[in-house]
Amino acid sequence: MKLKWSGIAAFAAFTAVAGTAHAQSSVTLYGAIDSGLVYQSTAAASFASNAKNLGHVFGYKDAGIYSSFWGLKGTEDIGGGYKVNFRLQGVFNSGTGKLGLADTTGGTAVFNQQTTVGISGPFGTFDAGRQFTPMIYAMADTDVRNAQYFGSILSAWLGLNQAAGWPGTNSNVPIGALYDSNALVYQSPKFYGASLGLEYAPGGVP
Repeated sequence: MKLKWSGIAAFAAFTAVAGTAHAQSSVTLYGAIDSGLVYQSTAAASFASNAKNLGHVFGYKDAGIYSSFWGLKGTEDIGGGYKVNFRLQGVFNSGTGKLGLADTTGGTAVFNQQTTVGISGPFGTFDAGRQFTPMIYAMADTDVRNAQYFGSILSAWLGLNQAAGWPGTNSNVPIGALYDSNALVYQSPKFYGASLGLEYAPGGVP
C-alpha cells in the first residue's frame, strides 16, 4: 500500500493599490508525503562499499518514488511584468519526522533543498541561495523515468557517488551535487521549447 498526498495546504493572497500601480502577493505552503511498505533482503548502515550487512528489513518505508518534502514559496508583484520570489523547501522522513541531510554529517537542515530569493520577469529568472543545480533539471528532463528513485538517472548518480566513497550521511557528494549552497542561478525564458540555465556557486559559509 502506498499513500501519497500532495498539494497546497494553505494559500493567502492580497492586493494593494497605490495610485495607478497594482501589486499582488501570495504565499503558498506545499508538500508531498510518499510512503509505503518495503521488504529488502540485505541492508547496510551507510552507502559505503565496505559497510556491514545488517540483514533483511521489512517495514514502513518513507520515500517510495520521491522523498517526502514540504516548503513555502511566495511572490510579490512589483509591476511591469516583474516579480520578487522566495522559496524554502526541505525533505523529511514521514515515519520518524527526521529532517533531510545537511551539508555536514550530523548537522541540522530544516530546508536542505532550497532557500532562495530572486526576481523574475521578461528576461527570465534569477535566484540566489541554496537551490537545485541546472544540471539536475537537465538530467530529469532527458530521463524517461524523470529521475525517480528506481531505474532512472538518479540510480546511476547514486551508484557513481557510492563508488567514489560518499557515505550517504551528508549532502556533499563528490560527483554532481543535486543542490548547491550560496549559488547564483539564471534561467532564461523558453525559445521554441529550449531554455538556458547558468549557475555560479562561489562557495563560502552559508
